[in-house]
Amino acid sequence: MHITDIEVIELQVPDNRALDLDPTNNNCLIRIHTSAGICGIAEVDSLPSVIRAVIDARPRISTLMGLKSILLGEDPTDIAGLWEKCTTTPAITAGAV
Repeated sequence: MHITDIEVIELQVPDNRALDLDPTNNNCLIRIHTSAGICGIAEVDSLPSVIRAVIDARPRISTLMGLKSILLGEDPTDIAGLWEKCTTTPAITAGAV
């Protein structure tokens, strides 16, 4: 089993006020798809457009890429390995997350 896709789902409360500081008005979910047809879902408490950029950024060179590029093809059950990859890849450790 391996990761086949990572999807960012932006959630917004319709008709919210322009300067509404309530963080529950903007949120997002991450859905991870696997080759076995199993999906995992996680909530992320941050600005959805920033999370989308961190996940979906296309590779520029071997050290500039989003999490999707780093994690596609990896074993989703290897939590420690995924964490290691996310925290030691130069694109991420340089301050993207």
